[in-house]
Order: sequence, then C-alpha cells, then structure tokens
Amino acid sequence: KAMAAALPSVKEKKDAKAAAEKAVNDIPNRIALTDKAAVEAANKLVETAKEMGQTVSNESRLTAAINAVKALEIKALNDQIAALPALSKVTTADKAAVKAVADALDALYGTDMYGDLSKDTAVNAIAATVENYQKAVRAAVKADVEAKIAALSANAARTDIEAARAAYDAFVEEYTDASEPYDAKAQIVNADKLFYAEAQLKANEIKAVESLKITASSTAKKGSITVKWTVKGDVAAADGYEVFRSVKKNSGLNCAMSPRLE
Repeated sequence: KAMAAALPSVKEKKDAKAAAEKAVNDIPNRIALTDKAAVEAANKLVETAKEMGQTVSNESRLTAAINAVKALEIKALNDQIAALPALSKVTTADKAAVKAVADALDALYGTDMYGDLSKDTAVNAIAATVENYQKAVRAAVKADVEAKIAALSANAARTDIEAARAAYDAFVEEYTDASEPYDAKAQIVNADKLFYAEAQLKANEIKAVESLKITASSTAKKGSITVKWTVKGDVAAADGYEVFRSVKKNSGLNCAMSPRLE
C-alpha cells in the first residue's frame, strides 16, 4: 500500500503529460537567447512526464528549441571573444571582459539540457580560446606586479612599497593553482627586490627612532610641575611621547600621560 501510494495516479500522469506538451507548444517558433529559461522549464516538465512513463508528442519540437538556444549561446560566446583584443595585446584592462566570457562559458557547461559538452567541437574550441585569454591576462597582471616592484627606488616611500606588496599578494592569492600547477610566488622574477625594500624600510624606521635625541627640562611649583622637551632628529619617526613620573622617592616610574603627535 505504501508503495502504491507513492506512485503517480493516472490523473497525475495525464496532467504531467499535458503540462509538458503545453510548455513545449508555448515555446516561440523563432527562438531568441532570452527564451532559454522557458526552454529549460519545458525540458524539466518533459523529463518529469517521461519519468512517469508518458510519451510527450511534441518532444521533437523541444529538441529543436534546445539546439537553437545552444547555438545562440555559442554564437554569443564567439561574439564576446571577437570583441576582445588580440592575445598579444591583452592588458590588465581586459581582465573583466575575459572573466565575463569565462563566466558565460561556465553557464553553458552548467546547462543540464545541453547534456555532455565534452565532445562538442565548437564548445571545446571556445574553451581553448578562453583558456588562452585567461593566461594572457595572468601574464599581464604578472608584468604589472613586476613593474611596480621594479619602480621601487633605493629608499622607496612606504606608500610605494605597500602598493607593490598589495599587488604581489593579490597576484599570488588569485593565480596560485595547484592543479595546473602554477606557483604564482615563483613567477614574480623580482620579488626579492620587494622583500629587500620592505626590510630596508623597517631598518630605516628603526634607525630613525633610535637616532631621536630628546632633551627635557622641568619647573615645579606648589601642586604642579611643568615638563618641556626638545627633539633632535626625524620627528616623523615617532608616533608620540610618554611622560613618566614618580610621586615618591624610590617608588619607581609610572606613565603619567601619552601625548601624541599631530
């Protein structure tokens, strides 16, 4: 009884067949790419009806519609590729356009009603072309990172070093691919210059702080003390100052205030 209850009734089978045939008949005679969703919906209804053992009388119409949408989608992909520059002229400015083509190709592969596209020569040709463009973009981004590093001078500013580091990190994160394999870190030929610049910046900042000379003086009166100081050296190396005081002889020092540089 439980198994019988789970099986579709005669009415449910007839309704599924009728819904499928109506959905197929409602597909426009002249297919546009915008009709893809309607064709997919009709295909699902046909599959449901067939699973119930029903024969959909107009299934050939559906097959023709699927092939038409697929052809239009392939044409749209080829049009997108045609709008791209030649592989030898690809720059980082083309990254978004290449990604859009790759996303469209993924959508094509992800369409169930097209079945297995692994042996479709037209789709395989597009996939090979897209892969070449992705590699061209990767090469352009790599060159951009290397250019930022190459431009670092012996005493480069912190902002320039940080910009080069950000570009390097973004490249490594996006393009490291164990499956290819592609070791993005190893591809940046002048990465050592960036690492040296960072180390030099840190050493210079430490040296600047250590070279600061502070001369302090104070005057006291009942209930208060005024502390003044002068600084020799690169004042920009300090974030601020800490003033320590002792309230009793031999009681040790405690930070009384931490005025920061404006």
